[in-house]
Amino acid sequence: EVLGRLASTFGQPTDDTGFIVGDGTFGECPGWGIRVVRWGPLNVVLHGEPGASSFVSYRLDLRYGGISSPTTDIATLSGLRVGDSVAELESTYSEFYIEYVVEEDVGLTFQLKLSQNEEVLLWGPVDSQAQDALVTGIYSPDACDTTATTTPTTTA
Repeated sequence: EVLGRLASTFGQPTDDTGFIVGDGTFGECPGWGIRVVRWGPLNVVLHGEPGASSFVSYRLDLRYGGISSPTTDIATLSGLRVGDSVAELESTYSEFYIEYVVEEDVGLTFQLKLSQNEEVLLWGPVDSQAQDALVTGIYSPDACDTTATTTPTTTA
């Protein structure tokens, strides 16, 4: 259903892995059966197998290409878009806790939480912490809960 709605909105995907064994690249648990369907910079991750899969996460990232894709116009409920500045990120989410963390496979990222000790609501790469630096990606929380590797969890 998710893929059908995206296809009716954005047209045919630019890439589709089909079902593969995930290695954790998209926030899934290594070993999960996943399918990653891409519309330019938007990657949508499904978990399961053909005929029995469910949406578990997304990553909207300018590094995936398709900068002119209509998917770059997707915004969070609060209005944040890829390409917005760090100043806009901090203004949009001024009542939330934002932490800047270097992630091994992604680089410098923002992590948005309700408060310092809460779970991540959104995260993604940024050019730097400078006010004029750009938010280059917006990701849902990782689907892999390392305490239970058989069932995906997501709050996005």
